[in-house]
Amino acid sequence: MNKAMTFRKAFISSLRKAGQYNSEIQEAPCCILWTDEERQWEPIIPSLLASIPELFVLGDYEPDGRQGPAIWLRCALQGHHEGRKEHIPVLYLPGVSRSSLRAVENCPRLLQPLAELQYRGVFWSQESAKDWTLLAWMTTARRGLNLQVDRSNATRQALKSALPVLLDKDVQEIQGFILDAEWLNRQIIGGDPVREMLQWLNDGENALKNKGEAHWKSFLELCKGTYRFDPEERGMLEAAAHLQAQDSDIWRQTWERFMENPSRYGNIPSLLRRTELPEFGLFDPVETKFCWLAWNDHEEKGLKEALAAMKNMTAGEMQKLIRSEYERHSCRMVSPWTAAGECPWVRLLEQLYHLVLATEKSGSAANWDSLRHHYEQEGWKADKAALAVMQMVCELQELNEPVHTVLRVLYLPWLDTAARRMQKLASESPYPETICTELVSFPEECRIFVDGLRYDIAREVFGKLQERGLDVALTSVYSALPSLTATGKPAVSPVASQLEGDADEKDFCPRIQKTGQSLKGGVLNRILEQAQETTLCRWMELGNIDHEGHAKGIRLAKHLPGIIDEMVDDILTLSRKYSVIRVVTDHGWLLIPGGFPKVELPACLVEGKWGRCALPKESAIWGDHQSYSWFWNGQCRFTIAAGVACYRAGMEYCHGGMSLQECIIPVLTVKNAQASRATVNHVSIQGIVWKGLRCVIDIEGGDTSMIVDIRRSPAKNTTSLAVSPKQLAPDQPQKLLIENEDTLGEEAYIVILDQNGNLLLQASTRIGER
Repeated sequence: MNKAMTFRKAFISSLRKAGQYNSEIQEAPCCILWTDEERQWEPIIPSLLASIPELFVLGDYEPDGRQGPAIWLRCALQGHHEGRKEHIPVLYLPGVSRSSLRAVENCPRLLQPLAELQYRGVFWSQESAKDWTLLAWMTTARRGLNLQVDRSNATRQALKSALPVLLDKDVQEIQGFILDAEWLNRQIIGGDPVREMLQWLNDGENALKNKGEAHWKSFLELCKGTYRFDPEERGMLEAAAHLQAQDSDIWRQTWERFMENPSRYGNIPSLLRRTELPEFGLFDPVETKFCWLAWNDHEEKGLKEALAAMKNMTAGEMQKLIRSEYERHSCRMVSPWTAAGECPWVRLLEQLYHLVLATEKSGSAANWDSLRHHYEQEGWKADKAALAVMQMVCELQELNEPVHTVLRVLYLPWLDTAARRMQKLASESPYPETICTELVSFPEECRIFVDGLRYDIAREVFGKLQERGLDVALTSVYSALPSLTATGKPAVSPVASQLEGDADEKDFCPRIQKTGQSLKGGVLNRILEQAQETTLCRWMELGNIDHEGHAKGIRLAKHLPGIIDEMVDDILTLSRKYSVIRVVTDHGWLLIPGGFPKVELPACLVEGKWGRCALPKESAIWGDHQSYSWFWNGQCRFTIAAGVACYRAGMEYCHGGMSLQECIIPVLTVKNAQASRATVNHVSIQGIVWKGLRCVIDIEGGDTSMIVDIRRSPAKNTTSLAVSPKQLAPDQPQKLLIENEDTLGEEAYIVILDQNGNLLLQASTRIGER
């Protein structure tokens, strides 16, 4: 048998050999009679009709399907001969035995037109003149496949059902081991009982029955043999209990497959919740309880009630409660249900705990450098934790009141204390105003302006850019005062040196030095466009966070992840075009649910009033209010609300004042983006291991500019099968996940690409193959 010999080819060859004859001493047989009293071969006839054009079938009159009664077969036989076809016609006779044709006088009336063909034709049969059965043909050495097949009744039944699936299997692949019922049933259901079990638990038995009765029966038999579990007798709830208990290797494999992509089986969690919890022992490790969703739900309910009680607590009581609950629930933070999104309250608790830790660190303000350094190292973590809490509350919406109270009790005082420390430093030493000199343009730089890019958000962008392989650096500078867009945006632009301020300016907007023209009304964007030819610095604007903050208030937290992802994608795209990219911003912002405390400021004292700053009238007496110089003209003085207070009530999102969050602004620099990824190191694939749909690839060498993917066709990026291609981490195992379980068993390719998508290396594999 050659390597490419499939069941189909072997069968067709065997069938046609029955018609071979010696032309020197014999007449050509008029047909090959294929009798099949037990109808064992009937399941594959529809498929064989396409492969054997000379095949005709005894049955109801369906001429388009080359099927009809005996008299029609005689006519079809005559037409075949007149057409001088290449092969001798084959008549398949289901339900008919060779012996029933032998005695013409006793032959059933409907078969009589075919009886005489036994004298002019030949039978496809065993050497013993018996009909070929499936088992006989597969096990016979001389005229069959010479395979080893278990002879139990279960195997005989499975063999008939599996025959359509076996047709296109390579015979050589299965020679040398015994084919039994379990192996055959695996072929019927696609070779993956774990997938079928999960589909049954998710969609019910109708999903499998719709694939055919043979598929359903094979699934049942496999469950009995592999899982030691009868779905029809024991039911789904008992199966769900086995799944969570993982009380055997096969149930453990099923659990791991489920947890790889639980969203694919969205109905299973509701089933798991209905299972009865086992009685856990006093000393049972918590890991044994992890998988039981009902236990997890019970713990979540208790945590939710504990967090709800915080709305009436003091700061000390809140901190104590958060710490104790964190200690109790920290084990669940690494549970599979947390990763699957079934533990929202424990995720909220984790961020509240980080907020407690971060707000306990106040830092020092000995000078402007130490103040900025502490915020870059530690202070931003409090903002990140508070923002994460706000994001979760926007999603959950069940504990708005108590969690908002926690933020106002723990986070708001920390914000206010830090702002007052900074404002005190400003009263003792001049505020740094070196932003224009620190942002001198690189040659051929692309400067990207993001309105309202706060430092903690820039840290997240920085991390995502690093993950994508970009050579990126993050620094910070002090913003121009006041921290408003009209003042800050021109200060970080490439034309800052061409601008100045008017001492009588009422809106903190500078003007062009040479012409005296104000930058209001889009003038800044026009001169930036004109200046690109002389400064060789391209100016672009992305991701307007400030607009979203003013429009949405506390709901900004919910929309930030999407804004960040878009920003990262845009920067990644631009990095392929520009050698240097600099991301700058004008100011940060403050965000708190319920709004910041209001400071009364009579309208008669001011020319203009913003959320956090105001422009006094010349005749106004400010008393204790501290005044500051405008960045563009020191003769123009303005006042800032003390701490984090506002001059307007109910402002959840605001800026314009002096605080760490408003005034320490990030600068992201992507240098030589293309050159940094141009070198291709030696790389080789040392090993490929599949664990279900997860592929672990051992790669030696390479660099972070390279991408690892799994594809059907190695050179076509549109044939990617991975949930997400991965950036190569040199000399570390690469893990990629296939989402579509229907691809199990398919041939695929592990590919390594350079930064431009060019194929560097490929290796063939079979999905899920151990």
